[in-house]
Amino acid sequence: MNISQAKKELRQKILQQNNLYQNKKDITNSLKSFQKNLSSFLKENSNKKIIGFQALLGEPKLIGINNFIPQTAKIAKKEDFLGFDIYLIPCLAVDKQFNRLGRGSGFYDKLISYIKQSDITQNTIEKNNIKNDNKSSAKFIVCCWTKQIFDKIPFEKHDEKIDGIITEKSITYKS
Repeated sequence: MNISQAKKELRQKILQQNNLYQNKKDITNSLKSFQKNLSSFLKENSNKKIIGFQALLGEPKLIGINNFIPQTAKIAKKEDFLGFDIYLIPCLAVDKQFNRLGRGSGFYDKLISYIKQSDITQNTIEKNNIKNDNKSSAKFIVCCWTKQIFDKIPFEKHDEKIDGIITEKSITYKS
């Protein structure tokens, strides 16, 4: 089986699981814990410009984000998303190597790639063309449930890695 097919099958498996949590009490406790971690993350980064994308069914809701982009924003121009320090993005799954699995359209991979390239270009211009380390200063953090974290997910060359994961149990950063 090729990687694209493996990703497609994993997406189907995840989407078929209607409920990640078995009962209302689990959902309520998980939401409270997630919001506590998200709130802590926002306080830690209060001096940064943060943008969040609207959660879809089954994804944790991003409460407390000032710059909030609804799903309909996918029709906006890529340039509209530049200038933020941290991007909170959704996922279907993520692995311990910070690989993200989305819904299959490539929207976030393309957007992350564009932002990273634009950020590197802007950093170079601001430093009067002094060679920089070719790293974007923008950070891309996924918000998901712990049950969406896998040991390893299929990953292709065009897939963009993320920099951190916020769940109901923890906040983890790539070192």
